[in-house]
Amino acid sequence: MTSLSTNSLNPLARVLNFKVSTLEIRHEMMRRARALAKTAKVSGFRPGKAPVETIKHIYEGQIHYESLNYVTYTTFVEQAKKNNPEMIIAGDPSIEEVLGESNEEYVSFKATFEVFPEIDIDISLAQLEIETPTIELTHDDVLLSIDVIRQQNREYRPSMNSAQNNDRVTIDFSGRLEGVPFAGGTANDYPFTLGQGTMLPDFEAGILGKNVGDNFTIDVSFPQNYHSQEMAGKTTQFEITIKSIEEGHLPPLDEEFIKHFGIESGSQEEFHAEILENLKLESAIRLENIKKERVLSALKTKTDFPVPLCLLENESKKLFEEAQKEYSARKWDSKDLNMEQFHKTAEDRVRLALVLNAITKKHKFTAEHAEIVAKIKENAKYSDNPEAILKKVLKNKEMMTHFADEVIQKKMVAFILSKAKVTEVNMTFKELMIVAGQELQYR
Repeated sequence: MTSLSTNSLNPLARVLNFKVSTLEIRHEMMRRARALAKTAKVSGFRPGKAPVETIKHIYEGQIHYESLNYVTYTTFVEQAKKNNPEMIIAGDPSIEEVLGESNEEYVSFKATFEVFPEIDIDISLAQLEIETPTIELTHDDVLLSIDVIRQQNREYRPSMNSAQNNDRVTIDFSGRLEGVPFAGGTANDYPFTLGQGTMLPDFEAGILGKNVGDNFTIDVSFPQNYHSQEMAGKTTQFEITIKSIEEGHLPPLDEEFIKHFGIESGSQEEFHAEILENLKLESAIRLENIKKERVLSALKTKTDFPVPLCLLENESKKLFEEAQKEYSARKWDSKDLNMEQFHKTAEDRVRLALVLNAITKKHKFTAEHAEIVAKIKENAKYSDNPEAILKKVLKNKEMMTHFADEVIQKKMVAFILSKAKVTEVNMTFKELMIVAGQELQYR
């Protein structure tokens, strides 16, 4: 007799009691023994010519173990579907024999497993409220972008003035926590530009107004959310020596400068037109990315259902291992890292993946080959050799899957926006870039 029950502590947990026929196990053992006999090398026999009974005797333990596992799992899947055809199993079941309930005809087992949650997609989508940005480019946006380009091409020259924002300084520094040096707190001939947020606020503020040759000590407070728990919220002391100060000089907007960007005529009018076209392309990409991020964010906040613990544990482990690798690469101390820190992020990711998967399946979103090729061409349009990139991607299965996912995701975002309550918000190009994470360039 087969029985399926639930667990009050985990709404997605199930327990299935079922029986496996010992006759089926014996039949599977014979099938495997015959298959093994065709290739097995046994002393005294030519390869593949040993009798099946001899093979069964030699490999009895292995054959019995593999046969029992196979028959048990296939019976579990069959019985689970029979009890609830709509049920989709998440992860691998934990199957154990129920001692005292087996006999010569049957072996009794208990399987503990989780199922995927049922998700009412249409109701969830109708409840979403999403703000999407729109933009109308102006001549001022072109001028702002040219100013950013000039800033990125500043020429630095030695300065005898005190250090100010946008100056590039080269320093030696040595940090101490309660009088003791700490990892990553010491460097020599370290260059960075003031006012760009490269260093901690207290650190940069302490250098402003100083001169070449100055040696001084400042207090630097680390933020509470700093990546190293050992340093988070702590106040340290840094001894700093100013080695050099360089002032940035903007290049003149002349023919020579403009020719550097592929405008052979050196014409400002052509340069402005080129910048405008680039802004249109960049704006389109940024708008699409922001829409996607806001759709995903809205889905995370408005969809609430339990997630399988097995998927949650796997995702937490994945995030934990990724963090360990990053800490190792940056030479950060990872002793304070633990899987619990990634639990919330993992839960959000799993829930979002389940929602997106449900939407894709229900509405049958697919990526046709022509759509994938068009997406590849769009991405490669401004490269030096678009055709070479297309050929390379078409031969790479992993890259093709990536572009197929992008096509499907774009369709899905458009579909979700068509169902949700959408409010359009007008933005300037500068505001768009700040939202997109380029605020340092567009301050």
